[in-house]
Amino acid sequence: MNKVHHPAELMATIFYINALQDGQLRATHGRYTHACFFSMFDNVSPELADKYHQSHQERPFTVSTIYPCQAVPSDKKKDHQIIQISKGKQYWFRISTITWELCQIIQEICYQKKRIIRIDSISFELIQTSHKNHSRAGLASYKDIGQFLKQPPPFTYVLQILSPTAFHSRNKNMVFPIPTFVFPRLLKRWNQFCPEECSIPEDLTHDQIEEWVMVSGYQLQSHSLDFGPKGKELTFSGYCEYRTTRNTPIRIKQILHVLLRFSFFAGIGYGTPKGMGQVNFLTFDR
Repeated sequence: MNKVHHPAELMATIFYINALQDGQLRATHGRYTHACFFSMFDNVSPELADKYHQSHQERPFTVSTIYPCQAVPSDKKKDHQIIQISKGKQYWFRISTITWELCQIIQEICYQKKRIIRIDSISFELIQTSHKNHSRAGLASYKDIGQFLKQPPPFTYVLQILSPTAFHSRNKNMVFPIPTFVFPRLLKRWNQFCPEECSIPEDLTHDQIEEWVMVSGYQLQSHSLDFGPKGKELTFSGYCEYRTTRNTPIRIKQILHVLLRFSFFAGIGYGTPKGMGQVNFLTFDR
């Protein structure tokens, strides 16, 4: 793994793996990559792993599903529910963390000698890990991203929703990324896990977001995903464009910009520790 030379608090690490056998994985196999992560975590720090596993609080990490090495996550609709795994073929998955503590754990995991992992019942060899040289990898600190609070904000923000995503609201599954579902929760996660000196004191109420931020375009696809014993759930992926009104305070625009950059590591919606809510972002001045 690439050695980290500054205090990273936000890290997206790519785990490259080689299949040791043929097999099949359900397209919704995020719970298995999640279990694989905790198996590796337990080898490094059993007490800390148990603490995070048992916690019912917000999880400061995301875990993706696996992809062939020639592919990146796509927002295009896929009808199949089964992923074929071929012996000898290489795959990758992503773990992102949003605390310094978990960044240290990830680095320790990457330096462990044990290189055989299991995802569901399929064995893989862990070949390499990296937080660079991949579109889904990255390394930053809250201070790094917080610098955008001092810069001119963009006019338009675009989220590319790469993996199936949904929001829970009033005991319902919501499958459209309206601004009030996206930005207040990102701000809450930022303030919960960032160093105290990087906290953003401004509140983003639902009324304020409804007044200042609008969906100005979207291209979304719905997906009915089979979660096995838990049944099927409706989710979505694709693109959603957000634009601020002309009377939006510049400070709010700057906060939105910071939160969009944070979403690369934090994800959006529910189920981010198990493969859901993986996103990229784009910004445009006009």
